[in-house]
Amino acid sequence: PLLPRALLFTATTQGSAANLLALPDVLAEFSPLQPLVILGGQAFKSMHLPNWVPAVYLDGTPSTMVAALENLLLESLPVN
Repeated sequence: PLLPRALLFTATTQGSAANLLALPDVLAEFSPLQPLVILGGQAFKSMHLPNWVPAVYLDGTPSTMVAALENLLLESLPVN
């Protein structure tokens, strides 16, 4: 089975972003380890999903986005 540490979604339109409302049901398939959900794109500049959709929103230049993604992934590593 796949065990992703993170899932990244981008959306240009609010309609595309609204398709992610079912995300909690999809994430339940990954139980017990929940991947980090990262959202970005034009649609999320003017809308956010409800609080029950667990996600981190990113916005910025490509270089700041890469740095932010790297930091999020490093922070999500388990501590041994």
